[in-house]
Amino acid sequence: MKNIKRWSPSHVRHAFRRIRSTVERLEDRILLSAEPLIAFNRADGDQPLVVENLEHSANKRKADPLDLEAISSIATLIDLTRPQSQQSSKLNWAGSTSSLLKLNSQLQALVLDLGDGDSQMSLSNDANGMLRLSSTDGPSPYEFVFAKPSSILGIRGEGGIDRLIIDNVDLGTTSLSVDVESISIPSTSTLTSQSNVLLMARDSYAGDLGQLTVGADDLELSASIDVAGTVQVVGNVVLAAQVSVELEQEVTLTGYYEVNGSTTSRVRISDGAQITAQSLALSAITESRWALAANDGLIGGRLALDLVQTTEALVESGVDISVAPEADDEGNPGVGLLIEAIDWTDASVVLDMADGEITGLSKDTQAGQALEGFELGWTQIDVVRKTVAGLGSQEDTANPTRISSADGLVHIAAVSLDGAGNEDGENAGVYGSVMSSLVGLHINNIDHDVQAFVANSALEVEHISN
Repeated sequence: MKNIKRWSPSHVRHAFRRIRSTVERLEDRILLSAEPLIAFNRADGDQPLVVENLEHSANKRKADPLDLEAISSIATLIDLTRPQSQQSSKLNWAGSTSSLLKLNSQLQALVLDLGDGDSQMSLSNDANGMLRLSSTDGPSPYEFVFAKPSSILGIRGEGGIDRLIIDNVDLGTTSLSVDVESISIPSTSTLTSQSNVLLMARDSYAGDLGQLTVGADDLELSASIDVAGTVQVVGNVVLAAQVSVELEQEVTLTGYYEVNGSTTSRVRISDGAQITAQSLALSAITESRWALAANDGLIGGRLALDLVQTTEALVESGVDISVAPEADDEGNPGVGLLIEAIDWTDASVVLDMADGEITGLSKDTQAGQALEGFELGWTQIDVVRKTVAGLGSQEDTANPTRISSADGLVHIAAVSLDGAGNEDGENAGVYGSVMSSLVGLHINNIDHDVQAFVANSALEVEHISN
């Protein structure tokens, strides 16, 4: 006889509780993301507050403020590269056509996956309280119209370069989490939510550039958020840009080789923008490790690394921000506006002329053996790092920025630091090494521009620190 399993709604109730609990934990992370990572204190409390008497600490965030992987574990995931025939049959797709994918089911948590290719998309209001995600550049198989989820909407890019433009969007009680390379809110757009908004732009690279011997290679990464429109949010707003590089390159040097690296991590609120929220956090972070090494026994060669890194969190002139943060558990004022720019960088170039075998003028040829002991090795590292956290404009005096946080704190900080080095903690910071029997030359050219400033701004705040 067959066992008949009777249906019970209890597992649905339990699943709902699990989802609600996870959503609440994610919303707690939004609150934590507004806590400063950089702290400055007096080294000697009895001495004046001057640069020589300051000590600082910079912590790395333990959890991403935008954890779409966690959201995806409890959410319905829609792969936008698939046609309606390959989507879940448990959902209501009534009204879909060959050029329109329409999701009528209202879900609690929904994540939209943009796929592996490049994309440029726009999120906007649609009829009957629904939302529309559409392509703004290049061919797209269809438009996507969907009902607002009741708790969280996530949009994520996978491979490729993904850009999202947020048009006029009313999220109602829904929180928004976005994870792509570029996000913008134009001056004509308004984003509203009765919950929280987390926008993260991220770009990363890990690995090597392939088998290299001579010439030059370029590696460019960029993550940016630009807000020029209006944002009206009851909860917290987090704008975070992050660039990560983990390059370990072994070079079989045959004369000259150079890597040109360029990174930009930028969050910018520009002239005319208006933001109302419980708290507002701007965070621009660069974490990079560039490691070049050649170990080949060449008689002569040059190995070089040229880096330009920009890390900026800026509230420009003509911006109007109003925040009302909650006090902490001890009754101290909370952080209403946080502006931080942090750069952790390691750059190392190591050239060993003593070992190895390659073709050409190497130690295993007759000519190479005749010149043994006359090696000439040259390494060079050029680094330009600009790390800026700013409120207002140092040039536009006629167009002040206005900040209202009567019971809150404003925290502005910028710092450029050495990274942690390799897995053994070696080669941290800027490190160059040449091992050569005759002549070994290493050159460092380093330019650090680190700024944290307030200029031409009208502030109504409890306290400001930078």
